Amino acid sequence: MKPTLIGLLFWLSMTTSAAADLGAIWVDVRTLAEYEGGHLPGAHNINFDRIGSHISEITTDKSALVMLYCKSGRRSGFAKQTLEQLGYSNVVNAGGINDVLRQAQTLPTVGPSP
Repeated sequence: MKPTLIGLLFWLSMTTSAAADLGAIWVDVRTLAEYEGGHLPGAHNINFDRIGSHISEITTDKSALVMLYCKSGRRSGFAKQTLEQLGYSNVVNAGGINDVLRQAQTLPTVGPSP
């Protein structure tokens, strides 16, 4: 099952650790130096050009929801293509880290009505 926009917005409105509890795997595909300079909590780091050979260290479930991000969305786009070529069917290019953080901060909180 492909993620829906509403589902993705829901995950982005929560912390990444809570999203991980729901099965989303966040992968930062930037360099180690960029990752060490700041990353989403709970995100794994695999450089985009090594994702094909290292994704199995995180998951071998090809239907797992894998959320990718980088600095601008370009490298995460390449990583998404690589994973899809390997048979991963539930991969999302979440874009750049600042975009992900901005979306998470501006989305309404999902919860009970007042």
